Amino acid sequence: MKSNVTKKKKKGHLRYRELMKDHFYPDNFSDYKLPENSKLNKVVNKSYIINLKKDKFKLDRFMKNKNHKKFKDDFTVIEAIDGSKLKNKDVSLDKVKLTYDWIDYFKCSKDPLLEELRINPEVIISSAEVGISMSHLKCWSDFLQNGKKGDYALIIEDDSVFCDDFENKLKLILDSIKKNKTHMIYLGYLPDRYSFEIKELNDFMFEVKNGIWFLSSYIISWEGVNGLLSRLPIFGPIDLWIQLQFDFLNPLATKKFLCIQEDFVKSSNTYSFFSKLHNPFNNTSKVSWNVKKSYTFNDLEWIRQFKNVYGGKDILLKSIDTVIEKHKYINKKLWNAFKNLKKELTTGKIQ
Repeated sequence: MKSNVTKKKKKGHLRYRELMKDHFYPDNFSDYKLPENSKLNKVVNKSYIINLKKDKFKLDRFMKNKNHKKFKDDFTVIEAIDGSKLKNKDVSLDKVKLTYDWIDYFKCSKDPLLEELRINPEVIISSAEVGISMSHLKCWSDFLQNGKKGDYALIIEDDSVFCDDFENKLKLILDSIKKNKTHMIYLGYLPDRYSFEIKELNDFMFEVKNGIWFLSSYIISWEGVNGLLSRLPIFGPIDLWIQLQFDFLNPLATKKFLCIQEDFVKSSNTYSFFSKLHNPFNNTSKVSWNVKKSYTFNDLEWIRQFKNVYGGKDILLKSIDTVIEKHKYINKKLWNAFKNLKKELTTGKIQ
């Protein structure tokens, strides 16, 4: 079944903000009798919040929120990895791979424009995305070590906001799926515009087959973490890679968001697939991208480091030459875009 939310034509974060109006639980939940006096540390076995040391104000804001105060002591704070400070030597390539292919993205978002191009170039992951992946890996490793089979952990990022009566609503929902063998539950997310594929499970939950973005608030089982760590390295943004592990995670998603991401400060993430710097083919007028983000990390330096390790810009030039040679049908605008990109690379405008 395809969800109606996929028909919306909004782009990126604006579309997410609009979805919140329909998909965030309202204060009144009178259709159902909620459990009372639930304790977060009884509903889930462990709770983690990921926070950059330099962004302690976000952690403070989270803890002071009226919906969070009563269980703020239940959270283990995981110090996030700052992607802007990473060097190649800091990244273990058996845990995080520094490139991925268009086909990996296409598996999660079947944009007809991408399909029409019929190419599979390589994308360089952004330093911010590497930091995010490594931060979630820290949570998983801690849970694997300090949890046990049958346990579940709640993992959130520091810009998350819970709905009113979060712990009681969460208990109601989890009680409704006790017999379902799932290893992951999305509490907030962005449905993909093209590939959000779901099946209704009950009044509260969807079974998710494909096409779901954001990994800022989720529940995961100890067995799920163990399975994910056995499938490393992560390649691509972590919310892309984890969708390629759905064959064993059997994920669910709440029909209504129990958690959303605030946007009181600008995101410091750089989405590599939508970045001309990391994905050299996205400056073509042929492709209409859904998300545009400005950069706050020193990604040019990250690209230089990557090229020093992986053979320089010859990789990108080879990809461009392959496309131009093998796809003669590409239209004039696209052809010129490739030629201009090659010129930028060879003249040093992109170092």
